[in-house]
Amino acid sequence: MPTATQVETKAEAEAEAEGKKGGKFRQLWTKYGMVGITTYLGVYVVTLSGLYMGVKTGEIVPGDVTSLVKDYHLDALHLPGMSSTDLKVTKSTGDFMLAWVATKLTEPLRLAVTLAITPSISRQLAAFRRARRADADNEENKVDDNAKQ
Repeated sequence: MPTATQVETKAEAEAEAEGKKGGKFRQLWTKYGMVGITTYLGVYVVTLSGLYMGVKTGEIVPGDVTSLVKDYHLDALHLPGMSSTDLKVTKSTGDFMLAWVATKLTEPLRLAVTLAITPSISRQLAAFRRARRADADNEENKVDDNAKQ
C-alpha cells in the first residue's frame, strides 16, 4: 500500500505532465485563472483592433499579409470545392478578414506578451484587492467605534 507521500508525489507528477501536455495556455490558466485568460483575450482584442484599423487606414495592405501567408506556406489551405473567386465579400468584411488573418499570424507573439505581462497584472490586482479590503475593514471599525460612543 502506497504511503501518503508517494500518493502526493504521483499526483504532482501527473499534474506536471498534464501541464506540459496542455501547453502554455493551460499553464496560464492553472497558475493565474481568470486573470490570465482575461489578459490573453485583452491582448487579442487590442491586436485585432489595431490591425483592423491599420488595414482600414491603408497602413497594412493585402500584399503584406499575402506575403506572410506565402512565407508560412498557408496558401495551400482552402475550402474543399470552393475557389477564392466564389467568395463575395464587402470591403469592410474583407478588411476584417485580412486583419483576422494577420492576428492569427501573431499568435505566438501574443502568447509571449501575455505570459510576460500576466504576473505583473496579477500582482497589481491582488494589491488593489488588499487595499480595498483594508479600506472596508477600516470603515467597519469606524462604524463600530461610532456605535459604541
